[in-house]
Amino acid sequence: MIERMLQIRNHRRPLPLIVALWISLAGCSYHYKPNLLMMESDAADCVRDMQQAKEPADRARAIRALASSRYADRQSSVYALCKVACEDDSEVVRIAAVRALRQCCDRNACPSMLAVAGASGVGVKARAASDALRSEAVLTLARLVKCDALPMEEREALGDVMSHLLVEDRSRDVRMSATKVLRWCASRPATEALVEALAQDDFGVAFEARSALMELAGKDLGLRQAVWREWLATTTFDDDKPDR
Repeated sequence: MIERMLQIRNHRRPLPLIVALWISLAGCSYHYKPNLLMMESDAADCVRDMQQAKEPADRARAIRALASSRYADRQSSVYALCKVACEDDSEVVRIAAVRALRQCCDRNACPSMLAVAGASGVGVKARAASDALRSEAVLTLARLVKCDALPMEEREALGDVMSHLLVEDRSRDVRMSATKVLRWCASRPATEALVEALAQDDFGVAFEARSALMELAGKDLGLRQAVWREWLATTTFDDDKPDR
């Protein structure tokens, strides 16, 4: 009797999984097909809807559907996401686009993310953005540097912009995000900017700068600038010019 009950229980266990699979394959109540079933025409629908759908929720949903597919990193998709990130009138939609671009890790997103972050002279214009959105854009820039999507000269230029934001920006969230970009730039000027940030009155920014320096150095030297300057003087960076 007990053996019979165990057999019944073992037989019934897979049923919920089968039902869940059937629901996912059927698309359930969602407008877009799951990632495994998305075709190129579906991706084209997402690109269209993220720009033209009337409701912000529908535009954001289209962005998330595209981001979860293998079509997200196509140039047409990246271009559309950059356009939405800069121009959409909904912050929710713009944040969704910025996060999708973070997954794509495409260097062509760099000017748009700089524009959203508030940088000037990048050849792209963007609507005024909240500090939360600007911080998200800076985090996407950090991702671009981390995954080596930018060549050295662009990384150096980006490091200069982030060093300025780290010192001058009004938003602590943006300044904290800037430390992550500078950490992955891993250049001498970027590291010097992180050392300078240790003296900021906002402890959150100083703590993030210290965390970035710890990752670079592989050790914790605390919050004292003098100690980190000693480490800097004995450390070689890829961008150091050889003595002549």
